[in-house]
Amino acid sequence: MDGRTLVNVFPVGLILSGRPCLVVGGGKVAARKVGLLLDAEAAVTVIAPEVTDELQALAAAGRIRVVARTFQ
Repeated sequence: MDGRTLVNVFPVGLILSGRPCLVVGGGKVAARKVGLLLDAEAAVTVIAPEVTDELQALAAAGRIRVVARTFQ
């Protein structure tokens, strides 16, 4: 072994068109995930006290919903 941890991955194919999807966090990683979900035509909600400019722009354009608070 080279010191890396082996991770078992279970591939999943999901049809997300029109389905609600939640992203917790508003940083760069969240923005990347939101982009992938939008590509899949999901209905995306982001919960985060602050979001990137990119996510703010998507919210202003009505493409995603942003709830400005911590996740509970």
